[in-house]
Amino acid sequence: MEAELPLVVVVMEVVMFSNSLEEKRSSVAIVAS
Repeated sequence: MEAELPLVVVVMEVVMFSNSLEEKRSSVAIVAS
């Protein structure tokens, strides 16, 4: 269980990172249009 914890943290960080990238993309698209 403890060995899987870092993996869960990494997955959560990747999800948060991709979500922030999508928000930046959508905001850039709004500014461009």
